[in-house]
Amino acid sequence: PLGKVSLVPGLWPEWNINQAIAIFRPITALRPEFLAYWLLSEQVLDWAVSLSKATAGQHNLTLQICRDLPVPLCSLDEQAEIVRRIEAAFARIDRMAAEAARATALLDRLEQATLAKAFRGQLLGAADASPAVVNGVEAEPLSGPGGNETAGHPVQLGLL
Repeated sequence: PLGKVSLVPGLWPEWNINQAIAIFRPITALRPEFLAYWLLSEQVLDWAVSLSKATAGQHNLTLQICRDLPVPLCSLDEQAEIVRRIEAAFARIDRMAAEAARATALLDRLEQATLAKAFRGQLLGAADASPAVVNGVEAEPLSGPGGNETAGHPVQLGLL
């Protein structure tokens, strides 16, 4: 499929591949990693899609389109530097994705801990607690010195 690229090492003299796969063998003046990143670039994919034939939503390229693919050729040192920068960028992206996942997990734990404290009535310390005010009227405390009483009146507790 268009947009899928693999670097196949030369470990064996023969490989079996699918009939819909094109092999690009780089010349000696072209680094395989550089060619792979070029084949995955938006510029090449846009070019290939514009020339391809789509059947059932899959874009297919002819071998002639593959042969006509323009490939920029710069020095091997420049190719190596381009590959190094691309791989460094991917490494940074991977690190940021891992940090984002860790931060999300910490936020989930913080949210759970905050809710648990709120339901236990431990969200505010005694020094931070202030009486509730509703419509400009300060609410009385729910329990007095006797426990479940408010201003000498028993308080009924139940489930809603």
